[in-house]
Formats: sequence, structure tokens, C-alpha cells
Amino acid sequence: MASLAAGEGKGMTMMALTPQAKRWIMLGVTLAAALVLAMMLLGRGAFSGNDALLPGFDEQVPAVARLRIAGPPGAVELARTKDGSWVLASAGNAPARAEMVDQVLDAVASAGIVAAQPKDLPAMTSGLDAGVQVTVRDAGGKMLAALTIGKPAGDDQVYARVEGASAPVIASGLPALALEAARWTTLRLPAIAPERIKSVRVLHADGDIAAFARGLAGQPFQLTSGDAARANPAAIEQSARVYGDLSFTGLASARDISWPGASMIFVETFDGLVVTLLAKPAGAVSQVRINAHFVAPLGLAAEAKTRGEAEAHAINDLRAYAFTLPAAQAAVLNRRGMALLRD
Repeated sequence: MASLAAGEGKGMTMMALTPQAKRWIMLGVTLAAALVLAMMLLGRGAFSGNDALLPGFDEQVPAVARLRIAGPPGAVELARTKDGSWVLASAGNAPARAEMVDQVLDAVASAGIVAAQPKDLPAMTSGLDAGVQVTVRDAGGKMLAALTIGKPAGDDQVYARVEGASAPVIASGLPALALEAARWTTLRLPAIAPERIKSVRVLHADGDIAAFARGLAGQPFQLTSGDAARANPAAIEQSARVYGDLSFTGLASARDISWPGASMIFVETFDGLVVTLLAKPAGAVSQVRINAHFVAPLGLAAEAKTRGEAEAHAINDLRAYAFTLPAAQAAVLNRRGMALLRD
């Protein structure tokens, strides 16, 4: 009876609580439930926003010696040399832009996890089925990190999957990565100002010739490979100007290209530079190999001779590589003799 009386007393006490006290009790119950729910979510893979995508990788960055970035358009592989510089191992060891490598490694090291990827999200939506794969190794070939970067998932956020992780995530801080070797190298094709050009000869593999020349700087070019009376001055002028703004979209070792069937192009300047190009058609584009030599004109000042020899030497440093010219430049560079005539 005493026990029953005590229970009745407690019930009466609760009933006697003021409305304000009851509200405080309900608020406490709600907060407790929210806390339990948050703990359950964390246990299921939610993230705090400060979780590193690759814990500990920031301490391994100094040991990185190889970086490979691969995706549907192709792949680039970079290697650190003994002197600490970076080269494009996938493009004849062409010198690479070290600052770009540093930016990628720093970004990967500082990337964070925003949230778990929804389990029912299709691979096509996340882009991870055909994403960009990043692999990092040390000098001994040991893999330090590997991940796949998918499509954007929001502002500064992408879908990502770390090799060996249980599930993909949404990550922040990962940059868009270039897959074109031309974006990674410090190499640049020479620019030959049109006013310097004395003559151009294009010898096609089938014997066709497209050529033009002039006797003095400032004079108009004259067609030397066909009927001069039918020469198209605009086409000739455009063909001369293309050498002042050559660019490239692809890069490879020249040894990896089969050069039989390539056109030979000779560009001679008034100040003694002779540039030779091999141009191999590759669909709409052309792969080009370039070298040069210098023949000092009579009476050329010593300073100008030294400058010309240095220019030829710098161009010859490029002959180990094959440069893929964009389609528009390739079309002008490979013009046949008929293309320099009026209709």
C-alpha cells in the first residue's frame, strides 16, 4: 500500500507541473533524441566536414616520384628526376611544369570528405565509371595513393572513390585535371615573324610542291612552284603567317612516330635561320618534328650571328619531340601547290 501510495504521489506531482516546466521537459527529450540520431548517422558513414580524403598523404608528398593521370581522352605520366625537376615520362621525357604538379599534389593532400555518396546513385550520374584516375607512387614504385575523380557534385565538390575504400564519397578541394600533355610541358614551338621570312617550300611525299619566295623584306611573295600569273596572294600570305603563331595540342616522343610519307617544309629567313619541319598527316591534324640550322648572310654583325646560332640551337632542342598541330594550322601548313593558285 505504501508503494502504491508513493506511485500515486509521483503521478500527482507530474500533474502538478506548470506548463513551462512541461515544455522544458519536452525540449530535453527532443534534444536527447536528436543526439541519438546524430550518433547513429555518424556510425553509418556521415562525415564531420573535416575528414581528409587521404589521411596521412600530406606527409608522403615529399616522397612522390611518379604521378599518373588517366581518363577517356588519354593519359599523362610525370616523373621526378634526380635533380628534383619533373618530366613527362609519357611524352619523351619532355620538361614538365613543376608548379602544376605541386598544385595537384597539394590539392589531393588537402582534399576533404563532405558526405557519403548516396547508395542508390547510378555510376553514370557520379561519373566514377569513366572518371579520371590519379595514381601516385614513390621512387621505388610503391603506390602512395590512388583515387578516381568523377563528375561535379556541387560547388567545389566532386564524386570520388579512393582505392581500397568501402564506398565512394563526395569530396571537396579536388581540381579539374588536364589530360593533354601540351598543358603540362614548358616546351613551346618557335615563332617566326612573317616579316623575317624569305622563302617557304613544302615538298609533299607524292612530289607535289607548294613554294613561294621574295627577294627583299617587305616585298610581296612570288609563287615559285607554279603559274605565277595565277598566284593567290591572300593564300600565300596566310601560309607565311602561320609560322608566327604555331601551337600544339598533343606531344609525343619523335621516336614513337612513323615518319615515312611526311611532307618536308623548309622555311628560310633573311637573317640566316633555316627551319626544317617534317609534317605527318594524322586525320585532320598533323604531327610535326622540327629542327634548324643557321647560315650567316654576308656582312652579318657578330652579335646578330651569335643570336641566330642560339636561336637555331634552341629549336634543335625540340627535335626529340613530335608536336600535334591543331587542325586549322595543319591545313595551312600542308597546303598543296594548287591551293596557292586562284581558281
